Amino acid sequence: MNELEQLLKRLIEFGLLTEQEEGIVKRSMLQIELQLTPKTRYVEYMEQFNIISGKKFRPDTESRDIYYENDSIYSNSDRLTALKNAMSDPWIKENSTVVIPKWALKSETIGKYINYEAPKSTDRTGKGSIDIGKTDYNAPVAI
Repeated sequence: MNELEQLLKRLIEFGLLTEQEEGIVKRSMLQIELQLTPKTRYVEYMEQFNIISGKKFRPDTESRDIYYENDSIYSNSDRLTALKNAMSDPWIKENSTVVIPKWALKSETIGKYINYEAPKSTDRTGKGSIDIGKTDYNAPVAI
C-alpha cells in the first residue's frame, strides 16, 4: 500500500489529478486502510484516541494526512503520551471540545504536551497558593 500511496501522491504533486480525483484517492486510501488486517498505526491511534479522550471519532482523510505527515517525527507512543498529558491540562478539561484528532495530531500540539506536567495546585483557582506574609523582601536576590 505504501508504494501505491507514494505513486498517487506524486500524481497529485505534479498536478496530474483534478481536485475531485484527489479527493477520491484520499477517501479510497482511507477505506483500504480501514479494511487491512492487522490494523495500521493510524487506525490503532484513532482507537486509542477515542479511549483516552472519551469521544467517538471515526478515522477521516484530514487527520490521516496529518498523521502521516508527522510519521517520521513522532511515534504512536509519543502521540498518545501527548494526548494523555493534554487531557490533564486544566484548560483542556474545561474546553474539551478542542480535543479532536486534527488538533491532537498537529506538531505544535504534540510538541507542547509531550513533556507536559499538569500544575499541582492546592486551591480551586488553578493559581496555587502563596503566603505573602512569610516573604522576606529584604533577602538578597541572585542575579
